[in-house]
Amino acid sequence: MREVTCHTAGATAAAQQALPATGFGVFEALRAAAKVCLGRSDLEGLRVAVQGLGNVGMPLCGYLSVAGAALVVSDPDVNRCAQAAATYGAIVAAPEEIHAQHVDVFAPAAIGAVLNDATIPCLRCRVVCGGANNQLAEARHDAALAVRGIVFVPDYLANAGGVIDFHQETIDDQPDAVLASVARIGAITRDVLRCAAASGATPLSVADGIVRARIIRRA
Repeated sequence: MREVTCHTAGATAAAQQALPATGFGVFEALRAAAKVCLGRSDLEGLRVAVQGLGNVGMPLCGYLSVAGAALVVSDPDVNRCAQAAATYGAIVAAPEEIHAQHVDVFAPAAIGAVLNDATIPCLRCRVVCGGANNQLAEARHDAALAVRGIVFVPDYLANAGGVIDFHQETIDDQPDAVLASVARIGAITRDVLRCAAASGATPLSVADGIVRARIIRRA
C-alpha cells in the first residue's frame, strides 16, 4: 500500500517493518504502575499475567522478560503459548483461568470487556494494565475494581503507542524516534496515577478529566 499512497501508517519506512509500538507503550505504562502503585524500582521477579499473545501481547512478553518479570500467559493458539514458554520461560494458563492467576499485574491484551461482573471478583492482582481495547464491560466496573483495591490503568492510555506511532511517522519514522515518542506513555501514566492517589479518584476518572479539558481548550 505504501508504494502507491502516502496515506498509510504503522510500518515505518526506516525500519522496513511494523514496530511493536503498542506493546512497548503498555510496557512503559506497566513500569510506571509498578513504581507508583507497588513501590518497585525495577520489574525483577514481578509477576505478570498476559492475556493474549498477538501483535501486542507477545512483544509485551518480550519486554517484560528482558526486564526480569515472571510471566503467566494464555492464548487460544497453543503454538503461541508454546513459543512464549520456550522463549520467555512463561507458565501457560488456560484462557478461562488467566484472569484469576495470583500475580502482581494482570495485562489484558486480547478481546475487550474482560473486566466484568464475573471476572472482577476472581482477580488476584493489584494492578490491571494491558493493551486490549475497552477492557471494562461497563463504566461502573471502574468503581468495582477500586472497591477491591485494584488499580486500573486506563486502557486508552496504556495502549496509545500505536496511535502515537502513526503520528510520529509523519515527523520522523526512525525506530528510535518512534519508540522515544511512545515512551512518554510512562511519564503520563505516572502523573495520572499519582494524581489519582492524591485525590482519591480513580485513574480512569483522572485521565478522562484531562481528555475533556484538552478537548474544551481546543474547541
